[in-house]
Amino acid sequence: MKKLLVFIFLLIIVAICSLGSEIKLFNFSNFDIELFATEISDNIQADVIKNGDGYIVKTNSEEIDKVLNLVDGVYGVTLIIDDNSTKYEEIKSKIKVQNCQEEQNIYTFYGYINGQDKFIYVDNKKVNIQVLYNKNNSKLIIGFPIILGSY
Repeated sequence: MKKLLVFIFLLIIVAICSLGSEIKLFNFSNFDIELFATEISDNIQADVIKNGDGYIVKTNSEEIDKVLNLVDGVYGVTLIIDDNSTKYEEIKSKIKVQNCQEEQNIYTFYGYINGQDKFIYVDNKKVNIQVLYNKNNSKLIIGFPIILGSY
């Protein structure tokens, strides 16, 4: 049941991010993915980093279906897209932005998207997405509910 819920959660994210929906944020066909999970299978064929009591599983949009069958307890997802400076402002305009910052060529904000049931509270407000654009390396990073890895 847990794997089914994780799969549904990721399908919603992929639908929003790449397939389009009422909330069409952007349209990418290939991107890297980091899953933050509490359990992984011994048979996993992806980059895995032990992170305290959990794991960071690195994969891509083409391999995500295989990897999802081998992880459990996903509590965060990060999408990493190369060379997308024009999409940052486009995404920002479609999200209920709660905090926006710019520092040393890194632009970031976090906010809330309706329809997502996983969220955290920041300053007593619901947050389920964080978006970052790093001008130095031209990477767009999107975290659900926030970016949990480094950038």
